[in-house]
Amino acid sequence: MAETKKDSGMLMKTLAYGATDESRALLKKYNKPDARDHQDLVICLANLYTSVPDKRELEKELADIHPHKDFILKYNKDNSIEPMSLDQANEELKSNCSGGCPAKSNADGSPAIKNIFQDKTVVIVSMVSVVAIIGLYLHYKKK
Repeated sequence: MAETKKDSGMLMKTLAYGATDESRALLKKYNKPDARDHQDLVICLANLYTSVPDKRELEKELADIHPHKDFILKYNKDNSIEPMSLDQANEELKSNCSGGCPAKSNADGSPAIKNIFQDKTVVIVSMVSVVAIIGLYLHYKKK
């Protein structure tokens, strides 16, 4: 929790010093009193964030006025990827698999899903077996 407050404090400080006019305009938009200086602007932005019911909308507005927004978007490699639902992902798997597809699938084209618990069980049983064999070996070696 302390790390989150520290990170948001750095964000508010970046906005206060790097986008002063835009930050003050944001305070005005939300009918908050204007800040006296940069330090006060940091506090006012933090108070604005805690008092606003629609944090997602405010976060979008904060991202729009961020002084490094263009730099971040320019060098962000995955900024064009949009999240997809599980059904969309399954459809994409079905449509992309043709002939030599490395993904395993069932006869109807739906992807075969491995049971992760089965794999863990196999690993655990294997480890217990190895320890048991070593224990038996050491036991009979003493005799």
